Amino acid sequence: MYGILAKSSPSTAISADLYLPNPGDGVWTKVMELNTKANFEATSMGFGLTPTIGVGGGWMALDMNVTWNDIAELEKPAFAFIFGPRFGKSFKLKKPESNVAFGVGGFRLKLNTGTTGSIDLKELFDTDGLQTKVDNGLQTVADKQVGVDTWWEI
Repeated sequence: MYGILAKSSPSTAISADLYLPNPGDGVWTKVMELNTKANFEATSMGFGLTPTIGVGGGWMALDMNVTWNDIAELEKPAFAFIFGPRFGKSFKLKKPESNVAFGVGGFRLKLNTGTTGSIDLKELFDTDGLQTKVDNGLQTVADKQVGVDTWWEI
């Protein structure tokens, strides 16, 4: 049996682009690009158990652990369960007190993916440059609208 206590600094990054079609030719043009990265601090706590048994050169190990990962931006801690069963057989070699073991195993990971939380936009974007990007995007949309209006009148 063992305990788990950890501190970590996870992050998440996204990239998003806005494309608009050119009137008449159907070619899409990128009018705005957004890149962001959010950094977090997390504390993880949990416990685990690894029961093992060996009989007649055969062995089995069942590693199981659960953790709760607390991130301030989430409403409640994220839960994870890991199960890793392994089975095998040991074979004695001619050399005394020497052997070789062969085994197979699996791995199962269950995460709760229904977490909710929030992050202020000012933490995600360079707010000094964001207004310029928005203004440039709006201008590009206005320019494309002129093209659409011209195409429509033809």
